[in-house]
Formats: sequence, structure tokens, C-alpha cells
Amino acid sequence: MPHTHIADIRLAFGHRLRALRTALAYTQNQMARALGIQTARYSKYEIGRSEAPYDVLVKIARLAGTSLDYLLTGRKVEYQPPGPGSRATLQEFVDALPLAAVIYDDGNRLFGCNRLFEQTFFPDSPHIVRPGTPQEFLLRSWAYSQGHDPLVTEAFVQERLKSRPESTAHFAIRLGEQVIRIAEAWHENLKLVLVTDLTSAE
Repeated sequence: MPHTHIADIRLAFGHRLRALRTALAYTQNQMARALGIQTARYSKYEIGRSEAPYDVLVKIARLAGTSLDYLLTGRKVEYQPPGPGSRATLQEFVDALPLAAVIYDDGNRLFGCNRLFEQTFFPDSPHIVRPGTPQEFLLRSWAYSQGHDPLVTEAFVQERLKSRPESTAHFAIRLGEQVIRIAEAWHENLKLVLVTDLTSAE
């Protein structure tokens, strides 16, 4: 009986892992490379034939923008916004903007965004754009959906996560054959990002 219980836990973990990989638009081979392990070893995690060690679990959680608690138990921690009543006011503000707009909190988690942001970056998977989603998960998901190389994508993600302008700043970032132009600014503990242009690189 204990063996059956362990097998069920492994299988449930494998289902969650496969769902996270699919959201990232990774193949098993790409996922294995990103984790620094062999594809055959990774495949065993998804089908419940093997348990991932702690160091690999940490890498998976970071890569997929989720928690160890969710990976191991399937429980999702409810996101708590930075301030009472502030979400509705900010949501009205970004909804009125004529550009794709997104707001992150000081933990680099999604605080809010407008419909243009969802339609521009996640038209086929709006379900992943929800409060509390880590910025790095959204960045990776979009970049991989565009077919960008994992190394190029990771450099792009790390560059964006380090950005914290003292006042409004403008950036033009090349990612593969695309150029994304943004304006961003911090206000108290929130970062507003406006996408001013998204074009193919010349």
C-alpha cells in the first residue's frame, strides 16, 4: 500500500510538471537542458518513474515561476496584493491606457494588466496572466512562444528582472528577430511597464 501511495504522488507531480512545461512551450529536451540534466532522466519525472532531488525541484520552481509547495502538493498560495483597495484603482488606470500595460509588485509578481497586454503577448493562453504570477514566468512563456532560443531568452529575462529605474526610463531591447520598446517607472512598491512598440528587427 505505501508503494501505491508513493506512486500516486509521483504521478501527480509528473502531471503538474508536464503542465508547467507545456505552459513554457518547452519540449522535454529543452526542459532537461534548462535544468542541466539528461532528457531520459527528466522524462522519468513526468511519467512518475523517478523522484526529482531537491536541487532539481528548486530549479523547476524558479524556471516555471511557481512554488515548491505547488510542485509537491498541488496547493496554490493565494496572492495578496500590496495594499487594500489599490488593485481596483490601478486596474481602472491601466484599462484606460491605449498601450499594452502591466504592473508588477516589488517581488516581481503580476499585480495587474490591461486587455491589450493579454492580447499582445498571450492571445492563446490568457489563463496564465493572473495576479501573483512571477514576471520571469510571463517573460519566458512569451519568449518561448515566439520560438526564441533558451540562452537568448534567459539573458533577456535576467536583464528585465534587474531593471528598477529611479524615474521613468525607456528601453529598446532586441530579442532574436524582435525589438520590444518599453517605458517603465516605479511608484512606491509597484512597477508600471508600458509597451510602446513590438516589431521585427531590421
